[in-house]
Amino acid sequence: MGGRDLSCYSESYREARTKLLAESANAGLPVISYMLPRLRGPEHEELATDIVEIIPASATRLVIVSTGVHGIEGYAGSAVQVEALRQGLLANLPDGTGAALVHGVNPWGMAHYCLANEDNIDINRNFLPAFEAAAPAGGIDPARTGGDIVSGESTHRSAGGNPERGLAGDLHAALSRGQHANRYGLFFGGHKPAWSNTTWRGILARYARGGCRRIIHVDIHTGPGTHGRAELICNFPQGTPAFDRARTIWGDAAIPPAAGGPPAPSAPTGSLASTLPDYATSITVEFGTKPVDEVLIALIHANRAFADGFRDQKLRARAMRLMRDAFCPDDRAWCRSVIDQSFGVIRKAVDGFQAVDTRPP
Repeated sequence: MGGRDLSCYSESYREARTKLLAESANAGLPVISYMLPRLRGPEHEELATDIVEIIPASATRLVIVSTGVHGIEGYAGSAVQVEALRQGLLANLPDGTGAALVHGVNPWGMAHYCLANEDNIDINRNFLPAFEAAAPAGGIDPARTGGDIVSGESTHRSAGGNPERGLAGDLHAALSRGQHANRYGLFFGGHKPAWSNTTWRGILARYARGGCRRIIHVDIHTGPGTHGRAELICNFPQGTPAFDRARTIWGDAAIPPAAGGPPAPSAPTGSLASTLPDYATSITVEFGTKPVDEVLIALIHANRAFADGFRDQKLRARAMRLMRDAFCPDDRAWCRSVIDQSFGVIRKAVDGFQAVDTRPP
């Protein structure tokens, strides 16, 4: 285990996508690509959400593994998908079962080392049933208030004098739910569906039309939390059928958002998982990297660089270093752990159809 080849990891979006497409071709698997219109990556490369399909014609059950909803977090998820293809993790699925690897849900954010998309929209707060009903809560504008946070002063104040609590308290809880008032602030959910939103919904519709009506979904994320530890967060309340199914598949490791502690104080409003049909089962796998305050500092720098249009190269370079360290650290043990734990979660998802009834009524 300790000697696992880590060449599945990439430094750029172009490299990650090239590896995914190469491994798909090596395995003889089809790829469906949804191209992001008009925009390019930092190397002038095309940007796309790609889907590697391992779906026999007889499939009525589908495991979906999605990555890159939060842009920069896609590097860890991409590595999992590339290594899964190399190792044939999904090559011998049970009869009637297929799999779809959705790579780069937010390709612009992944390519530019940002959490948000090209319009500063946090995609995981963008899946709202009605944008007019979005809560008008304001968000942090790093251009005005980020200095205190970066210096640690507002972190101390927000903790009521307790530096250990910091932004892991009420302020972080409010930010985690997202906001729809400040388009330049952090965790902005948008005023209308983003391209990634409509693309994801189109992907779900594609599989519904194709007869895959039994779905288990794994969404890979990274961010604040205990370094190297995976939290399996079900975005549905305890006592609901979806939560009970998640517990059946992944056991007590499946937790509601509030049980995750400060890094996951509450379910985000407008999350990707909310788009799934009632009969689907979904889990968010969140790999811890750093304390929440350090991750927020990285996000503030990235937000400032974005607001500057990436003109200040020193600010841009610093933001990229901080974001990479906060969401896909250069730590071999961490990287191996992400692959190994993700494989375990995906194997349980494949086996989960035998354990729970996820058929529509």
